[in-house]
Amino acid sequence: WDRWFAVLKEQGIYMTWSCFYPHVITEDDGYPEELYRELPKHRSGGRSSSGLVNFMPRLQDAEWEWLKTLLLHKNPHTGLRYVDDPALAIVEVHNEDCVFWHSPLNDLANPKTPFPKHVAVLKGMWARWLKGRYGDDGALRAAWGEGMRRGDSVDNPDMSIYGAWEMEAGGPKGRHAEKKRLGDFIRFLAETQRGYYERRRERLRELGFRGVTVSTAWKAGGAAADPANLWCDDAMDCITRHNYCGGGDGGHNIAPGKVNNESHLNQPGSHLLASGFYQVEDKPMILTEWTQKPPNQWKAEAAPLMAVYSMGLQGWDAVYHFAGSRPRMGSGWPDMRSYVTETPHYMGQFPALAFAIAKGHIREAPIAAARRVALDDVFQGVDALSQDFTGGGYDEKM
Repeated sequence: WDRWFAVLKEQGIYMTWSCFYPHVITEDDGYPEELYRELPKHRSGGRSSSGLVNFMPRLQDAEWEWLKTLLLHKNPHTGLRYVDDPALAIVEVHNEDCVFWHSPLNDLANPKTPFPKHVAVLKGMWARWLKGRYGDDGALRAAWGEGMRRGDSVDNPDMSIYGAWEMEAGGPKGRHAEKKRLGDFIRFLAETQRGYYERRRERLRELGFRGVTVSTAWKAGGAAADPANLWCDDAMDCITRHNYCGGGDGGHNIAPGKVNNESHLNQPGSHLLASGFYQVEDKPMILTEWTQKPPNQWKAEAAPLMAVYSMGLQGWDAVYHFAGSRPRMGSGWPDMRSYVTETPHYMGQFPALAFAIAKGHIREAPIAAARRVALDDVFQGVDALSQDFTGGGYDEKM
C-alpha cells in the first residue's frame, strides 16, 4: 500500500481515503460485552459497527483508533507520515452510513429489533435530550399537542421512536398530527449525528491533518429527514454523494430481464444530475461514486454530462467514476458486472473531458436559484425543501 500511494504521488495523483465500510471490531476493542453480542457477525470474524456507530461514541472511538494509527504511520517510500502528506487530499468519516438511513432506523424502531440494548441506549438519549429541551411534561405537551403518544414523557426512557419509512415528505406516515414530535426526533438524531462528525473533524485537526474532511456520501431513508441529514454533512469541509442510474433486473450484475433504458434528457435534473440538489453554496461538492450502469443504450452520455454540466456549469469540484479496478480495457463484461470504468465509451472520453475542464472551456455559471431555509424549519417533521417538478408533490427524482 505504501508503495502504491508513493507511485500515485509521483504522478501527481492525490488520494481520498474512505476507510470504513463498515468498521469491524473484536472483543479486544473493549466494547461492552452485552452490546458486542448484539452487533452483526462479519465475514472477517469480528462484528460490524454499521449503522449503530452513528450514535454510539464507543464505536466511533474504535474507528478513530484504527484511523489514527494509519495516519501516524510513516510511509518509507515518501518519508512522510500520512497525516503530513499533502497527497492525502481528503479523509471521509465512513462510506454509505448515516443515522437517517433505513439501516439502522427501521431495525431500531421495530418492536422485534435485533438490537434491544442499543435501542435502550438510543431511547435513553432521546429522553435526556427532551428533558434538556423542554424541562417538564407540561412544556412537552404544549409543543406536541395532539401529537403526544401514550407514555410520552421527558422522564420516560422507553418512548417510541420512528423508522425511516415513516419520515414522509408531508409528515409522519399515517400520523400527521405528530409532525412536531417527529421534527424533534429528527432534530435529536441530527444533533447526535453532527456531533459525531464534529468530533472526528476536531480529532483530525488536532492530529495535524490539513486536508479536506468529508462525512459520508449517504442519504436519508425518509424525505422529512433529508434536509436535516444534509445539515449534518455540512459539519465537515465538503459535501459528497453517490448516484447511479441505468441497469436492470440484474441489480449489481447484468442479467436477462427488465432494463432501465432511460436517458438523462427525459427529465430535467433527473438521474445522476439529481445529486446537484444536495449542493451547498458555500461548500465544495463532489460525487465519489457514479456510473450509468449497463445495459443502457445511452451509457455514453453520462461522462460528458458529468463533466460539462456538473463540473462545468454547476461548479462541482470532483466526480469519481465507479469503479476502476482492472488493468485492461473492457473488464467487467466477462464478469457481467454493472460497474466498470475501463470501457472505451467511458474511459475513452476522460482525457478530452478532463482537458476541457482543466482549461476552463466550460465555465461555472452564476447561481440561478438558491434555496435558503431557516434551521428551525428543517425540524418541523416535513421535508422543508420539497419541490414539485413531477406534478406529484415530493421530488421523487432525488
